[in-house]
Amino acid sequence: MSQENSNRLYSISIILAIALMILAAGLFAIVLGGLAGQRSPVSEQKALFVSGSASELVVPDTASLSIGAVTRAGTAKEAADKNAAIMNDVIRSLKGMGLQDREIKTSIISIQPVYSPKEDLSEITGYSGFK
Repeated sequence: MSQENSNRLYSISIILAIALMILAAGLFAIVLGGLAGQRSPVSEQKALFVSGSASELVVPDTASLSIGAVTRAGTAKEAADKNAAIMNDVIRSLKGMGLQDREIKTSIISIQPVYSPKEDLSEITGYSGFK
């Protein structure tokens, strides 16, 4: 149905373009006739009014979502594993809704150390992962 609507909009655009070319050619002929000394009742009006419009309502076929998970763990591997488990469940759900592998991509994976909140200590107390 979307292809049919696109073809119809294309056809309407072509028809409007042809109509505008015909009107422009007629106006050009009138102007040339006036310059050659021939009188034309249309050339006395000195106005050209052209109107046209087209619209098309279509169903969107693309959506973009950013989904992420943030976890904390004692080691970087544990944080990465927790994030992977959460995001695998999300991906499984998206596939259950009809999405295919080619429509899903991972854009960011980040594992950062978490430091002690005390200013005098720069001790790592765990890791935070984002995917």
